[in-house]
Amino acid sequence: MKILHILDSNTFAGVENVIVTIIAYFCRHDIAESVYLSPRGDIEEKLKKYGVDYYGVDVLSKDTLKTAIDILKPDIIHTHDYKSAVLASKIKCNAKLIIHMHQNPNYLKRLCHSSISLFLACRKACKVLTVTDEIEEDFIFSKFIEDKIYNIGEPINVSRIRRLSNESFSYEGMSDLNEKYIFDTIFVGRLSDEKNPILLADIINSLCLEMPNIRIAVVGDGDARDKLFARIEDYFLEKNVLYFGSIDNPYPLIKKSKSFIIPSREEGYGIAAAEAMILRVPVVCSGTGGLAKFVNDKCGKVCGFVKDSYVAEVYRLAIDDIYHFKKVKATEKRSIYLDNIKEYYHYITNVYDKIKLEEVLWYMKNNVAK
Repeated sequence: MKILHILDSNTFAGVENVIVTIIAYFCRHDIAESVYLSPRGDIEEKLKKYGVDYYGVDVLSKDTLKTAIDILKPDIIHTHDYKSAVLASKIKCNAKLIIHMHQNPNYLKRLCHSSISLFLACRKACKVLTVTDEIEEDFIFSKFIEDKIYNIGEPINVSRIRRLSNESFSYEGMSDLNEKYIFDTIFVGRLSDEKNPILLADIINSLCLEMPNIRIAVVGDGDARDKLFARIEDYFLEKNVLYFGSIDNPYPLIKKSKSFIIPSREEGYGIAAAEAMILRVPVVCSGTGGLAKFVNDKCGKVCGFVKDSYVAEVYRLAIDDIYHFKKVKATEKRSIYLDNIKEYYHYITNVYDKIKLEEVLWYMKNNVAK
């Protein structure tokens, strides 16, 4: 069996890591041959390090995708975002289609071009995977495809995250790497409009005004990078904010931060926040998507989209050691329930097994019986 994973992104972040996790497991257990298709970019080097077969395109379009499918001849096409799902559904081929919804965008809740296009794509898919129950609940057309929808969550491998967080790291200009905490707060994720870069920038500006010596880390890259840094005051960028870009292993940085900030407008499972909690870092977030499932005011703070609420919580976590300690202990207790890697492997394998079984039954019905 050959699986073609498709994502319209050329950087490496949460969803890309999930795809690599699935591919690695299937390869390790000889379940299937897998190929990763995306626009060319920084991701190509990252995938080489993981030993993932890669097919790059200049631009993801119906033509480039059709050419790739003709060359690779996959048995299953597994899409991981809106664009790839819609494009793949329009191509006539023998491959089965899986649509994997990692995000819960606002357009799912209303009748519009995007929600209709996704619904039409889902009708052609044999399976529709989600990462939270809220995605199915919010999708205006979910009742018409409910027999195809499976919530499989996102893979959280606690032992791997903790092991990677203990790896040594270095960065030019940083001489205090042995301190327990290097940063007062950190943002890790794709720098996209969904992550609310304007609010993030305003929070950073206000924090720097409140705490002239605050240390803030920003890890990640994306289309909204320039928008974010254009709004942050130049003086603060030079004195208080350290930008790492996209890095292979952000866990040592997260571990050495007093809080983790994520003011997303749209979120799926919230895998980055879950990983921060595993490293005993309190999460200060918007509560969108799956975030509210595991973040509360005991172990972190749900602030919605109120800037002052973020600023007050991050400030207190940075200066009040007793308050921070209580949140850390609550985070540690709550994170015990986040380890799901064995269950995830079971769920994703079961999805593919069902597709194979359905194909066998269809063949028997249409050929053997005759």
